[in-house]
Amino acid sequence: MVHMDSPGTERYTLAMSEGTQRRLAAIVSADVVGYSRLMGEDAAGTLAALRRLRSELLAPMVDDHHGTVVKSMGDGWLVEFASVVDAVTWAIGVQERLAGNETIKLRFGVHLGDIMHEDEDIYGDGVNVAARLQEIAEPGALVISDIAWRSIDGKLSAAFTNLGEQILKNIAQPVTVFGWGMASLDKAVAMPLPDNPSIAVLPFDNMSGDPEQDYFADGISEDIITTLSRFHWLLVIARNSTFAFKNQSMDVRQISKDLAARYVLEGSIRKSANRVRVTAQLVDGVTGQHIWADKYDRQLDDIFDLQDELTARIAAAIEPRLFAAEGERAAQKKPENRDAWDLFLRARNCAHMGTKNSNEDGEAIAREALAMDPKSVGSLKILSWCLYHRVISGWTVKRGSDFQEALEMAERAVELDADDAEARQILGLIYLGYRRYDEALRELETAVDLNPSYAQGYVSLATCYTYLGDTNKSLPLIEKAIAISPRDLNLTFWRCTQALAYLISGNPERAVEGAKFSAKQKDYWGPSRWYWAASAALAGLSDEVEEARSEVLRLNPDFSIRNLHRAHPFKHAKDLNVLAAGLRKAGLPD
Repeated sequence: MVHMDSPGTERYTLAMSEGTQRRLAAIVSADVVGYSRLMGEDAAGTLAALRRLRSELLAPMVDDHHGTVVKSMGDGWLVEFASVVDAVTWAIGVQERLAGNETIKLRFGVHLGDIMHEDEDIYGDGVNVAARLQEIAEPGALVISDIAWRSIDGKLSAAFTNLGEQILKNIAQPVTVFGWGMASLDKAVAMPLPDNPSIAVLPFDNMSGDPEQDYFADGISEDIITTLSRFHWLLVIARNSTFAFKNQSMDVRQISKDLAARYVLEGSIRKSANRVRVTAQLVDGVTGQHIWADKYDRQLDDIFDLQDELTARIAAAIEPRLFAAEGERAAQKKPENRDAWDLFLRARNCAHMGTKNSNEDGEAIAREALAMDPKSVGSLKILSWCLYHRVISGWTVKRGSDFQEALEMAERAVELDADDAEARQILGLIYLGYRRYDEALRELETAVDLNPSYAQGYVSLATCYTYLGDTNKSLPLIEKAIAISPRDLNLTFWRCTQALAYLISGNPERAVEGAKFSAKQKDYWGPSRWYWAASAALAGLSDEVEEARSEVLRLNPDFSIRNLHRAHPFKHAKDLNVLAAGLRKAGLPD
């Protein structure tokens, strides 16, 4: 992106530099379309291609047309010409030479206006308008202002289409524009979005009126970018690209096009005395639809602790919303148009519903996705999870072979991506099912180390400590997960895990709270009923015991206490005996 003045900057520059001379010049603003996406896919190859483009095409042609490259950035150039004809002829010549290039696409904006040179840079109307014209140009096209169009000869001007009067951002008056290589602004062609979901985290706005708070706003944005990057299924646009939009008020749909990002996260920070309010909202950059929004009011005591807390909470809140939004989008596709990513999303959605039928559907869809892409880490994780869940829920007569395949799929996922926190988490739970406690702890601790904002990772680690009999470690981990993501889509299951920990720690009264909450939220979840019945019986709550026992038998008329060990890999028999004793006291059969 080129340097642009905000309203009033030009007057400030003149006041500070009385010797600065203004002159009329033709300015071309050039931009590499989809630069962030290209860098994300192949940074080294993209940089090499751009170096060749500059040295072999752009620079020689600038010299041929008597121009000067004023500024060269990674994703664009600012070029000055004494003649509009030279500027336009150069831009068209470059586009014609690049017509067959399927990787690098440029767009140009040209304006004739006043400029000022200062500190090896140029400022003024010519720069501002050229930059705004470039923003509305299609890939491979050129947009020029009416004053520039009137300055070229009839033969050259005939190659342009009148695109009408346009309102350009931060430009006081509407500008009539003409396009070369463009049908109309309504049919502008955006760079294709990447196959996997992508997100741009914009710099949070400092609404405090205090420039000193800029560092805090920027720090929040930068930390969210870093944290989201740990979710390997998500492509996160680099900081250098998103921060080019700092202090700019643009439609998120345009930003989505410019950065090739389907989703855009934006927010603001407002400080008053020793309190701070942070707001954030997640938007679908293609449709403009709001997906999620929240606000956080905090005391500004330790700014670094606050920054860490808010970063973790925002990242943990939006990650499942992104998955849900992607799942809805995949569901709307016709079956014949679904690819491996769409199938993975459908499989994941089924798997996390938690019922026997949805688990079977998730397994079948994950296998279909793997047939398309055998190296899909996401599909390997879902298949592993479905097989694991089938075993611990007692939905299979092939317990041994199903659990073995679950282990193989999880180990393969980790081999393909050792830094995937979810893959490590699933593998750790399977090791726990095999009662390989040391390996389970290693994988689950690695999962939260890889992604400290992965709330589900903390709950799974807590599950492991619970089965090891160390509730002094497991209960704080569950509380931490809930603090990070208090409205998480998996909160019902977390409270169920919490109930089990309270139960074996000798606090059945607290166990009743979590188990009952979970049971009321999920009509199909058996473990919540088991823990509710056992804890209510041990706490002496006779009325609740009857309701909980009825619920256990409603879901599973063949329920028996002796089968609990399959789903509960306790290291110490005394902990399993606490659960069994509570269930017997509740009147459930051995």
